[in-house]
Amino acid sequence: NASTMGPVKNSISSICYDALTSKVLVTFQTCEVFEMDGTDGRNVHNGGSIIAGHFHPTLGGLASHPLQAKLFCTVGSDKTVRIWDAEHKRQLRVALLDTQGSCCAYSKDGTLLIVGLGSGVPGKEERKEGAFVALSEEDLTLLHEARASKAL
Repeated sequence: NASTMGPVKNSISSICYDALTSKVLVTFQTCEVFEMDGTDGRNVHNGGSIIAGHFHPTLGGLASHPLQAKLFCTVGSDKTVRIWDAEHKRQLRVALLDTQGSCCAYSKDGTLLIVGLGSGVPGKEERKEGAFVALSEEDLTLLHEARASKAL
């Protein structure tokens, strides 16, 4: 079952089977590519995707980790928060928000991420325009949500 591999959304765009290696490449509309073992259906790459990235028109925010120079965070209009390893050129974690992110920042010690929510575009306001969330950097779990300002 391709959905058990962990894509952001379970919408397959293509599948390719290699009979020589019994491997299956599965691509999702969320710009994720996974490799499955064709005999038992397991993810060949320890639960992660081969390729991943933001899949909606804009990248809203980027922040570098204050203590670990190789790590950075991105948020975008695809409603995802992603932690990346620049040294190994791979995505480490991803979480799906309920609205798009427009900016992000790490706490001084790097344990928290603050994500500003909404489009930031007058006339195209999101449901939670001006709100923000605090996430654990370690696993991207929601720790706090607040709306400290009104929409544009």
